Amino acid sequence: MGAGQTCFGPNDCRSTLACAPSTDANGNPTSAYVCKPIDGQPYDGCSAIERCTGCCVVDARGDTFCANYCNDDAGSPCGGSGICQRSALASWSACTVGSLVCVP
Repeated sequence: MGAGQTCFGPNDCRSTLACAPSTDANGNPTSAYVCKPIDGQPYDGCSAIERCTGCCVVDARGDTFCANYCNDDAGSPCGGSGICQRSALASWSACTVGSLVCVP
């Protein structure tokens, strides 16, 4: 699928794109996932080459994307409909294990 198309996992997008959370008008993650560039920007894809300004996380479906840090307690709301939690990190992520990030 091309950029902006709805996706349900990492194999749904072209190899140059990642299945990642869409964002609202304020840049907060939503529960819908779409094919997005692998460019290291918040809630876009990340890779060993395209690092994140936040954390490169891997969700339960295997989607790899950049998530912003959050300072709230785990399980608390963040950024619109997001949840602050400790997420699995990509092996190349520069984040510290146990970092709290805002994910859908």
